[in-house]
Amino acid sequence: PTQWIALGSLLVWIPLTPAYFREFQWHPNTRLWRIAFLCWWSVLIPTGWALFLPGVLDHFKFTDGLVGHSLLAMAGFVSSLLIFVMVQLMGDDGWIFNGTWSFYTWQASALAYVLIMFYAGWREGSDPAFSIVPGLLRNTIYTVRLLLGVLLFAASLDWFLDAFTLHKELREPKTVIV
Repeated sequence: PTQWIALGSLLVWIPLTPAYFREFQWHPNTRLWRIAFLCWWSVLIPTGWALFLPGVLDHFKFTDGLVGHSLLAMAGFVSSLLIFVMVQLMGDDGWIFNGTWSFYTWQASALAYVLIMFYAGWREGSDPAFSIVPGLLRNTIYTVRLLLGVLLFAASLDWFLDAFTLHKELREPKTVIV
């Protein structure tokens, strides 16, 4: 019970964190990533708390469900937070992370990945052979997982290539008209 209460105390931060962040003056380029980071945060806390509840933790322990929750934390929350900070620091040059295709591909792929891993973890908790014995559902889940990973890579490759465009723009001499 002490662990549930301690973890439950994090739940109060779900409404407080967005309120706190509204008090700052952010560069307009950060809007997408700020919202994404706060959305992932709002999902990470209650799911992390719920995973520690009796019966749930025993069902999810050492399964793909924990892989899904780790991806929720790292690809969802931490990546969105770090890119949000980078965009703020880059100011006007932060445009490289705001491409519609790459932003939404990253977010949707990460969310879909988390959901299928939660589902696979729940199945695995009920039937440990699910992830070991090949079957149509297991193979489909892992194929979709691979495709989502390719989409995550493609989105980050888009940012990487845009960084070269930005680097080229910064190296070109500026014409000054007198």
